[in-house]
Amino acid sequence: MNHNDQSQSFSSVNTDPGPILGIESQDSTRLTGSPVLGLTDSNITIAPAQLNDGKLHALDIVGENYEIISLIGVGGMGYVYRVRHRILQKQYAMKTLSSQHVSEIAWRRLQVEAQAIARMNHPNIVGIHNLGLHEDRLPYYVMDLLDGESLADRLKRGTLTLAQALPIFIEVCKGLGYAHKKGIIHRDIKPGNIILLKTPDSSGATVKIVDFGIAKLSGASDPSNQNLTCIGEVFGSPYYMSPEQCEGKRIDARSDIYSVGCTIFEALVGHPPFRGNNPVQTMVMHQSHEPPSMSEASGKNFPDEIEELVATLLAKAPMDRYQTLDKVAEDLQAIASGREVQTKALFDTHTFFAAKEEDDDEQAPRKNLALPITVAIIAIAAVLVSASILFFQSKQNEHLPSAAEKAPEKAQVAKKTDTASSIATSSKTSAKISGTQKQPFSHMAIGKNGKAVKQFDFPDDIYLGRIIVGEGSEYWEAKGKQFPALAKLELVASPQLMAQLDYFDRFRADDLYGVRLFQQAMPQQKQASGNNSENSKSTEFLLPENYESDITEAIKHLQHMTSLKKLDLLDAPNANDSCIVEMNKLANLTELRASKTGISGLGLSQLTRLKQLNSLTYSEGTQISTLLKALAGSKKLTSLGLDRPVDRSLTLSDLRLIASCKNLTRLDLDDCKIDRSGLAILSTLPHLKMLYASDNKIDQECFSEIKAMSNLESIDFDSRSWTPYCQLTFNRLFPKIKHVKFEKDSKVI
Repeated sequence: MNHNDQSQSFSSVNTDPGPILGIESQDSTRLTGSPVLGLTDSNITIAPAQLNDGKLHALDIVGENYEIISLIGVGGMGYVYRVRHRILQKQYAMKTLSSQHVSEIAWRRLQVEAQAIARMNHPNIVGIHNLGLHEDRLPYYVMDLLDGESLADRLKRGTLTLAQALPIFIEVCKGLGYAHKKGIIHRDIKPGNIILLKTPDSSGATVKIVDFGIAKLSGASDPSNQNLTCIGEVFGSPYYMSPEQCEGKRIDARSDIYSVGCTIFEALVGHPPFRGNNPVQTMVMHQSHEPPSMSEASGKNFPDEIEELVATLLAKAPMDRYQTLDKVAEDLQAIASGREVQTKALFDTHTFFAAKEEDDDEQAPRKNLALPITVAIIAIAAVLVSASILFFQSKQNEHLPSAAEKAPEKAQVAKKTDTASSIATSSKTSAKISGTQKQPFSHMAIGKNGKAVKQFDFPDDIYLGRIIVGEGSEYWEAKGKQFPALAKLELVASPQLMAQLDYFDRFRADDLYGVRLFQQAMPQQKQASGNNSENSKSTEFLLPENYESDITEAIKHLQHMTSLKKLDLLDAPNANDSCIVEMNKLANLTELRASKTGISGLGLSQLTRLKQLNSLTYSEGTQISTLLKALAGSKKLTSLGLDRPVDRSLTLSDLRLIASCKNLTRLDLDDCKIDRSGLAILSTLPHLKMLYASDNKIDQECFSEIKAMSNLESIDFDSRSWTPYCQLTFNRLFPKIKHVKFEKDSKVI
């Protein structure tokens, strides 16, 4: 199917006149205070369509001051002309309404469009200058004339690099975010409505957002405006429409945020995330399909930060997306500057349920009331929906909701929990959850600090294991807790959970970043110190002696977890190559650790996502050469561990295959019989920072090979035979290597 077919507006009234291009007028005089903006329906006399098709001609005069120069383009609602102001001698763009669309409702929509833009004064939004009726029958409005091209036209020549895309979308987010604060939703964000100027305007802007033709004023005071776009009407372009927009539901600014995600995806990948055979199929995909990562869709290697940002923009449920474009712009700027992207504060109800008038004191009372009213509405809705859920559960068994179905839980009783950080106050359902119920373990809530949190309510009749937060060692017993909405959570499965795999099904698709599976009883862990020690005590495991779980079957119960990127299989000798068939159904796996398993290197070589992994650890494995041949040349692999292979050695050919993975930053190669020749091969890795290679033949004769590793920061190798002089010499020759371990039981020097 032609991509452009669906890029046309999918509505009963096509409002896509195309980009308004031509001579730039960046510092034009604003005329938005003109009385013509106050026109009402009583001022309008609509002429019969047959009297004129509405098309104007060169030298025609409109509104006494605007002379038609030429026709720029024709859109679904009318014409766009280049005009000249006879007094100011400046050129503008003029949009008129075609005769077949001249009706009371069409005129209202044109007024809404003009008034929407007139309310805004932002460098990244096209400016409007006048609105009126030509000869009392032809509606028109006048706006800036832009010199540039649409992003859609630019993408016809190829995708943008990340460096090219970031500044463009930072400006898009700033402009559209400003509109949202004014209570205005665009509803048709797409590459065709983003104009890239040839040169910066007087404000420094290089990007303009155009065509607010189907914009909705969420804070409109005129009740008649509410009828212009009703629930059930579908406006927008299918490639870029949010799930709720596709369903014809009422939308808010988060629908635009989703469309921005689709547009960023297309700019970097070359096509939008969903492409059906027809508009309806595309809209269904927005509602039911998980978007691919940009790396998967393009075969390119994108940083995790931009992947996570776009994935958050494309979340099915509005609550799970970024909640403001200001935050998106902030994170895009952080990525552009190479700074760490902080965990996103998603929830900002004020932005969406109160139209913000920054300079209007009359808005203050409404702003003060917006938040409590919103909270009350949410609370009432939660009670009603929860009551219906409980009623139907008493009648029949319910299927587990999808990730996008953030079903509310029962009314909650606040209960304070101990935390080692600023995790918000926890709450727990008043009803005891048993293992036979089907509710998902988590739901979204608002924490004590007003930010979105994910609330887990785990059952009391089974110990599920531990939750690890982020990359650190902080962990919590899986007994009910609140975590930041976007925290990376890893579950260390308990033997009880491994024995009752159905409990995995109650995790939502986006709950867990990682899972650790054990075949036998999980090792007991000492009680942790600190504020979370009370929650960290070991739990007695009441399982049959010598119980062993079925790893392959367990993986089947993880396949609904679309956010699962990390899988650890530990001490699981009964995990064999049959696991790979099930692992291939983990759609977003990027980190895999298999330690002391029965999986062979040949089996791992059949992993569909092998070259999509950025971290692979295969300890005490077999058929390493076969695995490395399949892995050779991986551009995404940054960490590789092959400690203690069964045959206790890696050949020079094996090491050359490892060295072909040029983006490796970490290698774990304990007891692989690597000598100076092997180290010379590894020294060709341009980004290697950490080398852990104890129990190998690395000694003082290898200084030149180590010196060739120009980015090395940490090294661990066995050199118990070294003299103190050799150790001092090493430190003198390699001052950049901050962490050096000279023998197995030595402390870091």
